[in-house]
Amino acid sequence: MQDWNPEQLEKMNSDLVNYGSGFLSSRLERLVPSLSAQWGPLFHTLNIESKVLSVIPTLDVSSANYGFVGIVEEEEFAVVVDKEQAGYLSSLLVPNSDSISLDIISEYLARRFISSLSTSWSGVDKDSIKFDSQKEISLVNARAAIKIELSVNNKNINIELQIGEKLLSKLDGLWRRQTSSFNVSQLKYTNLALVLEKINVPVEELNTFLEVGAKIPLEFSGNTPVSITNEDDVISLAKLYNCDSSFGFKILSKAKIPDYKPNMAMLSVVIGDLNLPLEKSGLLTTVGSYISTDLALTNQVSVSLEGKKVASASIMVDGSQYSLIIK
Repeated sequence: MQDWNPEQLEKMNSDLVNYGSGFLSSRLERLVPSLSAQWGPLFHTLNIESKVLSVIPTLDVSSANYGFVGIVEEEEFAVVVDKEQAGYLSSLLVPNSDSISLDIISEYLARRFISSLSTSWSGVDKDSIKFDSQKEISLVNARAAIKIELSVNNKNINIELQIGEKLLSKLDGLWRRQTSSFNVSQLKYTNLALVLEKINVPVEELNTFLEVGAKIPLEFSGNTPVSITNEDDVISLAKLYNCDSSFGFKILSKAKIPDYKPNMAMLSVVIGDLNLPLEKSGLLTTVGSYISTDLALTNQVSVSLEGKKVASASIMVDGSQYSLIIK
C-alpha cells in the first residue's frame, strides 16, 4: 500500500480554466440557427443529402493545407477543408469538372458558406463577416477552431473554422452571457468544500471506523466523480484535475443526492474548503466549467460528520483499491 499521488491526475492547463466555461463548452450552432436552411434548396435541387454530425469548439488547431479566408470585425479567420473532400463537394455541383473548375467551385462554396454565416449569425455584427479572396490561409494567426463534421451523400466531410484571439475571446464571453441564467449576487454559498467521497457508516460502528489506523475502502478510483458541497449539501459533481500542482475540477453534472440509509451516518472525505470569487460561484452549477483552486495536491484529507471535522486521514492505494486511513 502506498500514498495516493494526485500529481498523476490528468493535467488542466490555463487554457481550460480560461475558456472551458465559455468557448469550449459552447453550442455555437445555436448562434447560426438558419444556416442549414440556407443550403436546403440548393441541395434539394441537386439531390444531395446532407446532415450535420457534430460541431466541436477546440483549442487544437489542425495544420491547414487548403482553404479560404474570411474577415470578422477586422480579424481574419480560415475556412479549412481537405482538398480531396473539397473536390468531392465541388463535383456534386458540377460533375466531370477539371481541377481548375473544381478550385473555382470550391471558392464559390466557401463564399456561399461565409455569406450564410453572415446572414444567420446572431452573435456579432452581421455586416462584419466577409470573404477575402486576397489573403492566404497561412496568414491567419489561428488560436482556436470550430470543427464541423458533415455527412454529404453518406460521405464524411470535415470543415474547420480557424479563428484568432479576438474572435475566441468574443465567442467565449458571448457564450458565458448566453448561458448565465442567474444573478450571482443572489447565490448564498457560505461553506463550500471539495469532497472526495461520502461514505455511509453504521451508527453503532462509527467510533470503530474513526479509530486511529482504521482502514476504510473507498469507491474513488482516481477518475470517479467527486462532490462540490455547500453546508455539506452536494450542489454538483466534478472530475478532479492537476492544475499547476493544485487541485482543479470540471463540473460534470448538477447535484446528485447522496444515498442516505436508515441507521447510517454519512461521513464526508474532504479535500479542502473552496474559496472562490463571487463572480465564479455560478460556474459551480454550470456543466462543462473548469475551475482552478488554491488547494495544494496532497493525499491528506479530513473527515467530517454533519459539517464538523471528526478526524484526519490519508488516502492510500493498493493496486486499484483506494482506502482511507484514519490518523
